[in-house]
Amino acid sequence: MDYNYSQSQIVDESPPINLNIKNEENLGTISVFISAILLSCGGFIAMLFSSMKSSRCVNIDCCGMTCKRKIVEEDSDEV
Repeated sequence: MDYNYSQSQIVDESPPINLNIKNEENLGTISVFISAILLSCGGFIAMLFSSMKSSRCVNIDCCGMTCKRKIVEEDSDEV
């Protein structure tokens, strides 16, 4: 047997690498995607209401909703 190979023969004769990637969606991945979207929307709504709560505005117009409110003064003793 002749085991004397040149470097070009070794590089040229290497077998190709085959990757089998299946792009299948199942119920688990879909439910993770939907829950991530719902949690992101819930976080956005919570931040929106938190900023509305801390604002000093009397009239608030947001997303087609209108609100007129009284601003309650905070006691300095409670803070």
